[in-house]
Amino acid sequence: MISELESGIGFLTPLLDARYDALYQTVTRQNEITLRQFGALMALYQRGPLTPSVLADRISCDRNTLRKMLKRTAARKLVAKTAHAEDRRSIQVQITPKGADALLKVVPLAAELQEIILPPTQQE
Repeated sequence: MISELESGIGFLTPLLDARYDALYQTVTRQNEITLRQFGALMALYQRGPLTPSVLADRISCDRNTLRKMLKRTAARKLVAKTAHAEDRRSIQVQITPKGADALLKVVPLAAELQEIILPPTQQE
């Protein structure tokens, strides 16, 4: 019998997140770009430079977690931080050529994962 804790959304959501992350690692056959980093790199690749707050909103990530992730990805030269053209108090984050190359290697495998998790719902 499942206890109340184990059936609650607060318990199940992190469990599903951890399982999806493990499946992402297995299907993409890499551990260079985490699932959250993949989302951030994809947003930057598709949208161009973004402020950290816009990027955090875009990938549904709290700003503190994003700040730590950007520090790690900038150290690996996957993203670059530049001064915001219109607001000198702010910065923008952009994907680097190295980041784009790393991302594009994972995209086809991530698409495979999406087909596993969310199979097409087309009716025949």
